[in-house]
Amino acid sequence: MKYSKAYPYLKALLDGLIEAAPNWAKAPGKFVSSLSEQLKGQEEQENKQLEKEIEGISKDELQELVKEAGSEQKADIKFIVENIELIVVNIKAVPEILHTINYRFDKVDEELEQITELLKLRQSGVSVEEQHTRGDTYVAGGNIVIQRPTEKVEKKEKEKLVFPFGPSLHNQTPPEENFVGRVEMLETITEWYKNPEVQIGALIGWGGVGKSALVRKWYDKLEANKIKPDGIFWWGFYRNAHLELFLNALLRYVSGGQIEPETIKGTWEKVERIKEYIHQGAHLIVLDGLEQMQKSESGGRVWKNDTS
Repeated sequence: MKYSKAYPYLKALLDGLIEAAPNWAKAPGKFVSSLSEQLKGQEEQENKQLEKEIEGISKDELQELVKEAGSEQKADIKFIVENIELIVVNIKAVPEILHTINYRFDKVDEELEQITELLKLRQSGVSVEEQHTRGDTYVAGGNIVIQRPTEKVEKKEKEKLVFPFGPSLHNQTPPEENFVGRVEMLETITEWYKNPEVQIGALIGWGGVGKSALVRKWYDKLEANKIKPDGIFWWGFYRNAHLELFLNALLRYVSGGQIEPETIKGTWEKVERIKEYIHQGAHLIVLDGLEQMQKSESGGRVWKNDTS
């Protein structure tokens, strides 16, 4: 296969990256810096084409392309061969990185923590697809598969949480300057929140009708509506549809920082720990663009839980 013709953007990326592979292969932060240096001058359309090429190439083909690029660039071939799987994992994560920063490398610093965590997860072999083959599983919706833990994780005695928590906002929808009307909808969401029998409210509609903007407008009126949750957590799935990163951030937040999610290997165990902590307070949780995970009808969600 003539890789330069089949994957021109990927080949160009590797030509710029591969010689320095010993510097970034095992260091997620350095890989992000090297990637940014190579792609920051490209147009969004070019980066989208690169994304398609990486998604369309198999791991075996990518390994051959990495070796070819290494030979052409006179790189440390021994290092590349010994670390080929790790290098391929990094390159295969590029589409997720591009999606996370919305193809804008001026946003890399803002998302660096999430990107670095993503690369660590990929390098450690933690992925939904791989978990599916390891044993007992739980289907959470769409193509999301969560594995039950095979070993019990020792739980430390929880310290009493002190509320309220400050808001934790991830990729929050910006306010819409020209937002008008929808008064009844805003009042309905407020009624949902104040009704103790309502735990989950879902806004379902076609993409672009303004579901996220509506929830953001309601969020901006929390104080005026005298709504004071113990904690507020917002996750935007449109820009970051990574299950593990979402669970890590939510667990860290509802536990008041008592839990370091990276120390818990099983996804199912993280879900269980979130359930333990979340009922200690009355939290407002906004899952914006959840359909990115569910691959179902387009909708934004507002999730409220009360102290049990």
